[in-house]
Amino acid sequence: MALLSTLFLACFVGACAPIGVSAERQGDVRVIELKSNAGPVGWLDNETIVAIGQTGESYARKDGAMQPIARVMTLNYRTGEQKLFGKISSEFCFSDGYVSYAFLDRATDELWVSYGELGSETTRKIKPGELNFDRGSRGSCRPWSERPKPPSWAKENTAIWPLSPYKGLLNCNVAAATASTQHVKARFHKPNDEQGVELPFSCYEVSMGLKYYPFKGAYFSFEFDFRIPWPAGRDRRAFWLFPDGTVETQLLKYSTAIRAGGIPTAKGIVTFATPARAFAEPASAEADYWIYLVTPMESKRILPGHGSGVTSPDGCKVAMLHDPEYKARINNRSVTTRVTLKVLDLCETK
Repeated sequence: MALLSTLFLACFVGACAPIGVSAERQGDVRVIELKSNAGPVGWLDNETIVAIGQTGESYARKDGAMQPIARVMTLNYRTGEQKLFGKISSEFCFSDGYVSYAFLDRATDELWVSYGELGSETTRKIKPGELNFDRGSRGSCRPWSERPKPPSWAKENTAIWPLSPYKGLLNCNVAAATASTQHVKARFHKPNDEQGVELPFSCYEVSMGLKYYPFKGAYFSFEFDFRIPWPAGRDRRAFWLFPDGTVETQLLKYSTAIRAGGIPTAKGIVTFATPARAFAEPASAEADYWIYLVTPMESKRILPGHGSGVTSPDGCKVAMLHDPEYKARINNRSVTTRVTLKVLDLCETK
C-alpha cells in the first residue's frame, strides 16, 4: 500500500535550505534518514531523489477552504540539498529524466499538465482527456502520440506492448492479458524483427512489471497473480528480460517476504512484506511487517515496518517512505511516530 506523503518547507520554488541527514547501520545495510516525509518517485542520478511533497504553500479554493500545494522536488540524500519544481495533484510519471504530471486548480477548475525533462517542462492548460500520457511500469511518461505504433506484421486484436526505453516489444499472442490467458506465452521482438523469440512467461504473468533498470541493462518483473497477497505456500519467480530477448529467471522459495511487492537492486530484491488489507483489518500477532532483502538463497530482514520505494540507477540504493510503527498504527491510529524518507545503501560496506 502506498504511503501518503507530505513535506513542509520554508522555501520558494527553486533551491531550498538543506534538510537534515543522519545514518546508521542495520546489519549489512547502511540506512540514511532524511528529515523529510516527501514521497520518493524516482532518481535523477545516483545521489538525487525525485519526490513529491507539500511545501507549506496553500491557496484558497472556490469554496473558501485553504488547499495545501504539493510540488515535484529533488533531494540529494548526501548533502540534503533540495530543489522545487511544478505544482502537482495527480498522474505523476517519471522515466529516465522525463516527467509528466497534472495539477487541478481548485480555485478556477482549470487543469494544467506539465511534461518534459525535469526542470525544463512544458506547462499548458488542457481540457480533461485532451492529452494522455504513456504511464505505468512500461511507460515512457511521454504523450501517448509519441508511443511506438504496432508493427505492420502485428495481427488484429492482439495485445502489443512496446517497452520503455524502446529496445523492443512484447507480442502477447492474445487480445488481452487476463487470468484466462495466463498460459499463453508471449514473444519478444526487437525493433523491425517480425520473427521474435518465445518467452518463458505470458503477458499476464508480467502485467505489473517490465520496468527498465540501467544497472542491469534489462527489464524486471515480479511474477504477477490477481490474488493479493501472493498465494500462501507458492514459490514465486522474478524475470529479467534483456534487449536481445534472453531471460534470466530467479526462483524465490515461498516465504512471507515474497507475498507483497518488491523492487530489484544490485544485491537482491527489496520487498515490503505487509498484508494487502492491513488498513481494513486489525493487525494480528502473526502478521509480518518488515522490509526484506530477498535472493534465491535467502531472505534477510532489514527494517521493521512498511515502506514504498524506488531503486537508484546504479542499483545500490533504495529511496523509500518508511513507517517503522506501521503495525501499531493499524491497531491504534493515535500512534505519532513519524513516517520519514530513508535511503537504504546496500553496497557501501563501511
